[in-house]
Amino acid sequence: MDGVLGSGRPRTGYHARAYRSLERGGTDDYFESLVVTDEDASDGVARGSLVSDTRLRDALRQLRDEDGSFAGAMNGGSPLRLPVPSVVDDAAYAADIAAFDEANVIRARRELDRLEARLSSVERRLGQRVARRISRLVRRPERGSAS
Repeated sequence: MDGVLGSGRPRTGYHARAYRSLERGGTDDYFESLVVTDEDASDGVARGSLVSDTRLRDALRQLRDEDGSFAGAMNGGSPLRLPVPSVVDDAAYAADIAAFDEANVIRARRELDRLEARLSSVERRLGQRVARRISRLVRRPERGSAS
């Protein structure tokens, strides 16, 4: 799995874990680990760490036919009508984007730290190998000299 999603965005730890789950033959356990229980959701909303976002639910309800099936406007169903975002919605969206961008910066810093540690390890090993080689060369008697 390469380091970038199809959209050009770098993958996150969530993407990597989902991909590993898929490689192991199933994603049910992975996605189950992301589910928030009703109790945890209520606690999170009360603490302000979670919000209840019903936009997708509401949009799907608009698209549902009386028989429970879904039909878009192209198939004779009613078109989806989304509310115009308010100034508060726009501000909340901007805050979400800022938090997302900050998370990307943090991920990039972690990746740089990891690469720096790897490079430092390679440099140490290289230095040790060079020092051993020089030590062997210094200890080795010259050819043709009497010992």
